[in-house]
Amino acid sequence: MTVTTQTATAPGIGVGAGKGLIGLRERVALVGGWFDAGPSADGFVVRARIPA
Repeated sequence: MTVTTQTATAPGIGVGAGKGLIGLRERVALVGGWFDAGPSADGFVVRARIPA
C-alpha cells in the first residue's frame, strides 16, 4: 500500500508511544513486512508491504 500527500510536511520525531510512523514501522516489522516513509518529489509518501 502507498499513501502520498501533497500538502503535508514531514512529521515531527517524537517518543515511540505506539503511534505515528514509529508505531507503524514496529507493527509492520512484527509481521515480517516492509515499511518506508519520507519526503518525495510529490510531497510525503508512506509505503508498506505486509505479507498475506
